[in-house]
Amino acid sequence: MLLTKPVISGSLTILTLFLFNVAPKRVEASPLVNTTVVANNLNNPRGIAFDRNQALYVAEAGRGGSGPSIIGPELGVELVFGQTGAITRVQNGIQERIITGLPSLTLNPQGAPLPSVNGSDGPAIGPHDIIFDEAGNLLIAIGFASNPSVRGNLGSPGSDMGQVVKYSSDINGNWQKQGGFSTDLATYEQTNNPDQRGLISNPYGLKRLDNNKTLVVDAGANDLFEFDALGNLSLVTTFDTRLVNGIVMEAVPTSVALGPDGAYYVSELTGVPFPEGGARVYRIVPGQAPEIYADGFTQITGIEFDRSGNLYVLEYAVNSLLSPNNQLIGRLTQVAPNGQRTAVIDADGTLIAPNSITLGPDGDLYIANRSTFAGQGEIIRLDIASVPESASPISILIFGGLGLGWMIRRNRD
Repeated sequence: MLLTKPVISGSLTILTLFLFNVAPKRVEASPLVNTTVVANNLNNPRGIAFDRNQALYVAEAGRGGSGPSIIGPELGVELVFGQTGAITRVQNGIQERIITGLPSLTLNPQGAPLPSVNGSDGPAIGPHDIIFDEAGNLLIAIGFASNPSVRGNLGSPGSDMGQVVKYSSDINGNWQKQGGFSTDLATYEQTNNPDQRGLISNPYGLKRLDNNKTLVVDAGANDLFEFDALGNLSLVTTFDTRLVNGIVMEAVPTSVALGPDGAYYVSELTGVPFPEGGARVYRIVPGQAPEIYADGFTQITGIEFDRSGNLYVLEYAVNSLLSPNNQLIGRLTQVAPNGQRTAVIDADGTLIAPNSITLGPDGDLYIANRSTFAGQGEIIRLDIASVPESASPISILIFGGLGLGWMIRRNRD
């Protein structure tokens, strides 16, 4: 057993990858739906977005670097810093990194108490999600997964960790960070600590609203926020802990979607003990407490609605992250408006450590696959026309509530 006591949880991008002994191998599979790889050789791919010209952009969390370092909250591991995070664009069949040098943290292989993936570069914390605002600027959520008080140890290059930053492109296609915009979730956590638990911040998922505002989930702080065009933060809600087998388990929200009913939907990964079937999708109406919309999932990392109102739920792994045989085999499930569920991509090895899911302008779904592997990540396009009709009844879907849900966090009692 790699974990000796249940006080550990924290950032999915670090802990998860060290809870199995060998890197999972690709399994030949025959999914019922048509899938195509549209980008590959990515370093820890996370969020996906499309610009006005329907070009695809991917946030790459990077592969850390050679220092400086901080001690992460999970297992007391040393995390080393580098400027290897990036944004990749795929346009007209050409894949290129258009923004480089973004902050990235990964586990120090020399000081690691657990083996790193493939014996070298593995999971990373860095750019976790991206969206475009109404002016065509790129908003990038950069994770941190640590106590805000140690961010200063990373120096000026690491100061953007724990924040949402804005980049703009000039007429020559060069991207530059924009000043006058500040969405510092790490500082908010340190100053306010809305859930009144241990201090940790890890911005993860973004969703643009129609009112010139944006939603962001902090997977470390268990919060959902909205911010305006200047980056001013406003707390929407926090997510409560649950008692599981005598362990206080945190929610760890990972992604946020806007429902056809106008409500906010948030997925959760859950923290230790990562129970199978313990992850939920919440539905939230602003001003009201989160309510369970769908449950019975395991380690959700992404949710998205299609144009017909079906909700797609992406599971990072179908087995508990504490399972000794966990190979990070993921699954994609469709939850129809009438509550029926269909396994669109079952646990057949097609999805390995999948992360985010996005509806493209073509109406197809795009998934970040092998999302916690350096150099091995890919983006998969799923032909939504090939998705079968929902057929299996669901008994655990609960209608009438409003709610949310990423990142493994430690029990900080």
